[in-house]
Amino acid sequence: MRQKDLLTIADTVPFSLLPKETMEVLDRDFSVTEHKKGTLLFVQGKSKVEHLYLVARGAVERYFEDDRGKILRARLGEGEIYGGISILMNEGVSVRTLTVAEDSIFYTLPAEKFRELCAAVTAFREYFTNTFGKLMENRSYAGMIAMQKSESSLSFFNRPVSAIFKPNLVSCPAGDSIQAAAVKMTKNSTSAIFIRNKENRIQGIVTDSDLRQRVIARGHDIASPVSEIMSDSLVTVDADAQVFEAYLLLMQNNLNHLPVRNRSGRITGVLTDNDFMAAQGKSPYLLIKEIKTATRFEQLEKIHDRLPGMLLDPIKNGSNTENLTKFITAFSDAILDKIIRFAIESKGRPPCRFAFMVMGSEGREEQTLKTDQDNAIVYEDPADEVLQKKAEEYFKELAHTVCTWLDRAGFEFCQGNNMAMNPDWCQPLSVWKSCFSKWIHAADPEDLL
Repeated sequence: MRQKDLLTIADTVPFSLLPKETMEVLDRDFSVTEHKKGTLLFVQGKSKVEHLYLVARGAVERYFEDDRGKILRARLGEGEIYGGISILMNEGVSVRTLTVAEDSIFYTLPAEKFRELCAAVTAFREYFTNTFGKLMENRSYAGMIAMQKSESSLSFFNRPVSAIFKPNLVSCPAGDSIQAAAVKMTKNSTSAIFIRNKENRIQGIVTDSDLRQRVIARGHDIASPVSEIMSDSLVTVDADAQVFEAYLLLMQNNLNHLPVRNRSGRITGVLTDNDFMAAQGKSPYLLIKEIKTATRFEQLEKIHDRLPGMLLDPIKNGSNTENLTKFITAFSDAILDKIIRFAIESKGRPPCRFAFMVMGSEGREEQTLKTDQDNAIVYEDPADEVLQKKAEEYFKELAHTVCTWLDRAGFEFCQGNNMAMNPDWCQPLSVWKSCFSKWIHAADPEDLL
């Protein structure tokens, strides 16, 4: 290769999986870069990963960080790779912070070339995605990934497990009968129960799946000790770990339940695949989807009241303020668009072309949770008096309906009456031109508003 004593890319997994002719062509796309110890290569959730990094010499430290410090530390040495998951699954945004642990040399491959290679060679792609290739065939998982693409810098999968997990420890002694354990599960409305030994330490878990497969299907005596059907090889996750890590553990180990440990290492409950869907179901982006799929106005009444609660987690987890205001604006736009469509359906086809204008904070895309209406209507100049009268009546009714429904949806009437339902703010194009000309050339202080 380009420097002596460096590892050979073609001999390194997963490049060793590639056909020789492919590797020969690919070789010219690699570059060699050097970084000194202490160099910060990527910051989780912020840095764009534009190359796949293969450690040719030296080492880097990979970790997740939050306000409590650096967790999930891992050291990558020669022959190990960083950037694959970030490029393939996180829109090219780094899922970890990466620092150079010692003076190092890297082989780097442009992200676009890496994507092309993944698209062409299945085995190569699945090395990086691990179980993600199969996961994306799962509609619910694919849906969560798709929604994540529009998330702000701290995406759903980059959030800590503690953000979607509530301590829910239900347990029983190992000597209790299977029936007693099942009764306790039912009383606590849980799909899993932890089994404790004589020292009161958790030694296993029994799930509703275990009851079906190991008891009912096999005719196992329900009076037998519950320890006979428990799973004693527990795969656990830390509450400080990323949702990304937890979901991957579930899929890699073919589990439906994942015990969660606190900082002291004590199991405090269990995370299920349903918890992932429930947490994602609280996503504000699903609220926009609900708006867009609404079939009648009644489905939108007071919908704005649900927004603050849905934005609580993104705010607590440090989402960018600009992204939040843009989302609120997108939310408002979705409601307005739907309400206008519903209003037109109820009033009939407009007599001429028109535009419903949005002004104020929503128009500037910097809307906050506390907002009122600022809008107007401009419509095409009618060809004659008959059409003019028809247009005036139509748009007067349309404006009243839209503004009233916006108020019922949670967007209060403007106290300054700067709304389309105000006749002064619902005019044909020629009138608006005259108004603007006056405001520009002969303005008084009120006109500035």
